[in-house]
Amino acid sequence: MQILRQEIQALSIATIFSRHPAGLFCSVLTALSIAIGYFLFRPLNWRQFLDRCPLFLVTGGALFLMAVADLPEALQKLFERYLGHSIYEMVYEHQSSGIVFGELWTSRWWGHVATVLDSAILLSAVWAIVNLSRRHAVRSNVLALLLIFGWVCLIV
Repeated sequence: MQILRQEIQALSIATIFSRHPAGLFCSVLTALSIAIGYFLFRPLNWRQFLDRCPLFLVTGGALFLMAVADLPEALQKLFERYLGHSIYEMVYEHQSSGIVFGELWTSRWWGHVATVLDSAILLSAVWAIVNLSRRHAVRSNVLALLLIFGWVCLIV
């Protein structure tokens, strides 16, 4: 009987612990994003902000978007109350050919966040090239382009 109680307690602790990693993950990624922004833009003026923004979008912006991607799991009750259904519920889409396509709501959320991340990476690439053509913040923009190349290799 005592062994059964210990297993139930261990199970409940494991269940409680399994819900917190998403919130911890979101918090850590957001804190890292803020720290990167602080150190990149420390002597804040508009010229340096515009010159270093591509590097921030590739580093801190990407970390922030990763935190946003896990936000529904971190704040599950809030999202479920707003949506009116579970975040793990299937969402169905009727296509023009009459086919019904279904996917998890979280998969659809992650797909939209991934689209924003892809757009931010593309924007930062164009922005870094424009900054390099003007010879503004050459080191940070070359580093941004190297990181963009790395992101593109991961995505493709």
